[in-house]
Amino acid sequence: DIKTSLPVAASTFEYNMKRARDSEDAMTTADASPFTILCFGDSNTHGYDGTQARLGERMPYGKRWTTLLERQLGGKAIVIPEGLNGRTSNFDDPLNSLPPCCDGGDAASANGRRFLLPCLHSHKPVDVVVLGLGCNDLKPRLGPLSPSEIAKGCQRLIADIKKSNAGPNGGAPLVVLLSPPLIIHRGFHPDFGVDCEARSRQTIDEFSQLRVPKVSAEKAADVFIDLGAVASTSDDGLHFDYDGAVKIAEAVKQQVLKVLDI
Repeated sequence: DIKTSLPVAASTFEYNMKRARDSEDAMTTADASPFTILCFGDSNTHGYDGTQARLGERMPYGKRWTTLLERQLGGKAIVIPEGLNGRTSNFDDPLNSLPPCCDGGDAASANGRRFLLPCLHSHKPVDVVVLGLGCNDLKPRLGPLSPSEIAKGCQRLIADIKKSNAGPNGGAPLVVLLSPPLIIHRGFHPDFGVDCEARSRQTIDEFSQLRVPKVSAEKAADVFIDLGAVASTSDDGLHFDYDGAVKIAEAVKQQVLKVLDI
């Protein structure tokens, strides 16, 4: 009846007015153009859970370091997670577990370089690329590749980013380079070999050289983060847990604020 419908109508009106105000606020926020941060990496960017209880599962959305990073930046940036399990820097892997793509078949599916530029241009303008590759390059079946060769593979990606014209005003995105994790051999991932700890440590050292003034600006990361110094891997020795994700998000946030000068 009228007595009961009037409050409902008033409530509906107030609700619609609130939605209109929220929409205006959203448009104002959109007009402000928050920074765009593209996190391009492997399983540790994807959110692979390294705990024994959830091994191989993807962490819940709210517990991934990429989600935590966006929250910690407090609306200043949109964080786009582009992590793929098994992704290498720029090497084809004939034994990866992904379906075939491109003309290279299975071997090409996880090659990061093949997807990097299309990814950048689909999300441009990109202010910052957080690059987290090189871990899967440590698998002995890919050579084995030396730590120096793995670092040079990632340096090619940095050079591609710098030449991509996918940044603001057609310029280059800034690059925050993440090292591979310090891997501990615990038998969960035998395809990394028994000497993975020593080789990952050497690779981290090589990655630390991929920045100015060590190399020229067009091939150098703007900042470097040693994941081995930030967080320890979880039960499987290769991936992180939630506590690790919190630490990674904080470390990346500090460097993103630094390079963006905000």
